[in-house]
Amino acid sequence: MPPARSTAEPAAELVDLRTLTRRFARAGRLEAILLRPAQRAAAQPVSEARALAGRGLAGDHRAVCGRGARRRCAPHNPPGEPRMTALILGLLFFSTHSARIFAEDNRAQYIAHYGRAKWKLAYPLASAIGLGLIVWGYGAVRLDPLVLWAPATWTRHLAAVLTLPAFILIAAYVPGTRLRAKLGHPVVIGVQLWAVAHLLANGALADLLVFGCFLVWAIASFVAARRRDGAQRVVRGDGALGWDAVAVGGGAGVWFVFARHLHGVLFGVVPFG
Repeated sequence: MPPARSTAEPAAELVDLRTLTRRFARAGRLEAILLRPAQRAAAQPVSEARALAGRGLAGDHRAVCGRGARRRCAPHNPPGEPRMTALILGLLFFSTHSARIFAEDNRAQYIAHYGRAKWKLAYPLASAIGLGLIVWGYGAVRLDPLVLWAPATWTRHLAAVLTLPAFILIAAYVPGTRLRAKLGHPVVIGVQLWAVAHLLANGALADLLVFGCFLVWAIASFVAARRRDGAQRVVRGDGALGWDAVAVGGGAGVWFVFARHLHGVLFGVVPFG
């Protein structure tokens, strides 16, 4: 008769940062142990944790997932990892959106020489590459942030609320809305509000770099766009409330899905967690 399988929990031992660092295969800096209690929950930094033999760290969802998976010990800041470089390159690629602000003549010359079709291909391609690098670089840099100031806890909740009208303003780009007729360029106003909200709730260097750049770009873009509207004497119609309802519903829906499900997956921060 085979021996009965033990159902007892694995023995736990207390592991501090010094002990954990000795288990690294390569050098790196570790300032805290990050435990994620659930797959989509925010990672919580702790100075010590209990290790479950063969399973991982107590309090981390990977230690109790039931398939024998365990959290591997690895430094968050190995030498030479180009996380900040990727973030800066992403911002540079994404700066193609500034062509009409600072290089209108160069943009016109490019279109005249290569054709509008090639511009419409190069423009979104550079933007997509830039956005991908920003998302990856920002998410990686957040694992080992250089904190400049510590925002109060309530600023996170304020940021979550402020981003709702930001999403609605971005959705108001739909032709025929009264918001677009009144504001002219609701998308960049929404980006301004989104950037301000995140600057209020985050105090690391990467946050200042990303959201500060987006805020400066959005302000400059709005001023340049209004100047072009005046020079071209652009006149917009009154718009219809029905399209505003579509913008409000669509923007609020995307905001809820992103805040509730995607934000934690992409950036490791759950706004309502």
